[in-house]
Amino acid sequence: MKIAFKVLIAVLVCVAAYLSYQVFAMYMARQNLFVMDPAYVYSAPPNADNALNVVAFVDYGCNFCREAHPVITQAVEEDGAIRYIPRPLFSMNAKSSAAAFMVYAAGRQGQFRQAHDYIIANYETLTPQNLEPFAGALNLDLEQLETDVASDEVQDLIAANTKMFRNLGGSSVPAYYMGDNLQLTSGEQTPEVQDFRNMFEEARQAR
Repeated sequence: MKIAFKVLIAVLVCVAAYLSYQVFAMYMARQNLFVMDPAYVYSAPPNADNALNVVAFVDYGCNFCREAHPVITQAVEEDGAIRYIPRPLFSMNAKSSAAAFMVYAAGRQGQFRQAHDYIIANYETLTPQNLEPFAGALNLDLEQLETDVASDEVQDLIAANTKMFRNLGGSSVPAYYMGDNLQLTSGEQTPEVQDFRNMFEEARQAR
């Protein structure tokens, strides 16, 4: 009886520790959600201190992520006061993960936004094993690009995005965080520009 009681206590302690870790991990993910090197920010208004932060977790292999991109970027441009941060994720699809490496590697040469747009527009014909067309299209230094694609910094950025997404309880993409609110689209229907504009206003009112 005493042994069974001790086992029960040990199990409860483990469960409590696990739940505490999960709560802490989610808290830290929310704290760091909008923290990003400016080199990897898609767009920001001149007065970024008053901007609404919007993060998009994306998988370049996801059709719905690519379809939503021109819609949300148009909404961001029309709004004029959004700091927009795409966060590419690791994927089971090797091509999609390679595309994420390419985007962050281009960001190290000041071309994050251009690379993100290029990958979205040209994903179907993308050949990650041959970086020359990508480098040529964006006027990137090919040798530097090849080095950065394999760099620890680039891999760490994508790993951090993926861990953050999981700690926030994310399960499907594209997923949009705006201020303290999560607006998640599972891909069943791509929002219209006005839908995003409405989300922005709701997020501002909730701050």
